[in-house]
Amino acid sequence: MYDNTGTTVESVRGSYPIALSLSPSGTFSSAYASANTISGERTFSSIRILSAGTFTLTASSAGITDGVFASPLQISNYPFSMSIVQNVTTTSVNFMFQLDISLSTEDLLLSASACLVTLTESSGCLNGDTSLSVTGSRSFKVYCSSDGSKTITATCPASGSYPAVTSSVTITVQALTLAITNFVPVLFT
Repeated sequence: MYDNTGTTVESVRGSYPIALSLSPSGTFSSAYASANTISGERTFSSIRILSAGTFTLTASSAGITDGVFASPLQISNYPFSMSIVQNVTTTSVNFMFQLDISLSTEDLLLSASACLVTLTESSGCLNGDTSLSVTGSRSFKVYCSSDGSKTITATCPASGSYPAVTSSVTITVQALTLAITNFVPVLFT
């Protein structure tokens, strides 16, 4: 920070606390959005913005005119976590069931970025909606063609510097059984 003559303000008054803010309101990843100046300057090198959208970044300090970046920042947020909600824990072979997949960003909002989510199961029994584009959340209708305990894994692949996101769920698939009992007609007179 410098005065009108270009002199470092700190040389006269000491260091100043500087805080960064986003307009409209957004979330930073850590407390690194505020720090004291060093020799009239401060570099914020470890900041991540968790919110998606178009923001104006402002640096402010008490008693000093705010500094605003000239052009807005366009921030895209990619999936950070995934959840699977199952509507059954036990099903029968070849009977359709539903898995609800939700993708969230680091600020715990549903992801606005699309991701091609793929469902896999190690024995290869999975059929139905095994690969769908998900933005926020989506239902997958699937079934297994063999019985046993099945672990289904949903994967959103890596995108740029964002790692792949996965989540798993285990269900029990039972073999279909047909019960035939003796049917004896009863005659009423």
